[in-house]
Amino acid sequence: MNTTEAPLFTPLLMHDAPLASRTLLEQARRYFGFVPNLIATMAHSPSALRVYLNAVLDFQHGTLTPGEQQIVLLAASKENACRYCTTSHSALARFFTNVPGDAIVAIENDRPLSDPKLNALVDLTRQLVSQRGFAPRTTIDAFVAAGYCKDQLLEVLVGVGLKTISNYFDHVSEVEIDSEFLRN
Repeated sequence: MNTTEAPLFTPLLMHDAPLASRTLLEQARRYFGFVPNLIATMAHSPSALRVYLNAVLDFQHGTLTPGEQQIVLLAASKENACRYCTTSHSALARFFTNVPGDAIVAIENDRPLSDPKLNALVDLTRQLVSQRGFAPRTTIDAFVAAGYCKDQLLEVLVGVGLKTISNYFDHVSEVEIDSEFLRN
């Protein structure tokens, strides 16, 4: 997006949001301690916001650890060149799931991770995003050989789907990064 263009959508305050979005914004506030700009901006469409938040919550009930989930979300966001989501998932990975700092830096800089299992997860995620779902069988086999269950591939696909929604939304209407995600 050309940063000199005004975004198509801006974050909505609770009282400005459509009635059907207000409950969802309140849930996000309770969950995060604030309403992230991405969610406040998505509130323009109660349907889009509901689908996105429900998918986020359901993704968290999978078998990937919270750290592995954030790694999938970060790797997909980086591969999709989404500045907002890369920044937010770097912060969430660092501060809430204790993902090693060197792993976050490696993902942010498109380098291999030192942990072979996490590296297989990142490789699969990157391939799924860059190849539009056509990950080579060798990448999938390496993912399973690294210690993941074949069924967890489906969870990675859900994470990629989540980031496709939010990353593309940021691409069509750039979202301002929240100060809460910029702390050190």
